[in-house]
Amino acid sequence: MRQMTLYISGYTDRNIQGLFYASEYGIVTEFHNLTQLLFLMDDLLENANPAAGGHFFWWKSRHRSRNLLKNREREKETLATFEITRFTRKGHSWQGEIHWKETGETLMFRSALELIKILDNALME
Repeated sequence: MRQMTLYISGYTDRNIQGLFYASEYGIVTEFHNLTQLLFLMDDLLENANPAAGGHFFWWKSRHRSRNLLKNREREKETLATFEITRFTRKGHSWQGEIHWKETGETLMFRSALELIKILDNALME
């Protein structure tokens, strides 16, 4: 099971920005648009399979990653925090559960597009 946390720091003209944190793998990295976020999530599904010896190649260093997360925890400008759990791929479709920490709402998604729409609706409020 894959799990991640998204700390959203900006959302202007449907351009999402924030911090991607996969605690299972100790990975923290920034994203500056939806495309980067989708690639990060796809990399989590493709490359981070500990049973198969997979690991991430795209993140810089654990030291830099820890600093990013510590800085994020100190900042109070986070617009929203989402936890994504049960993140899997069935066929070629993403599935999982997204929990919006600020409101306590939890929704299931059955595709990447459905996940994008959930994020968009939450951030437009």
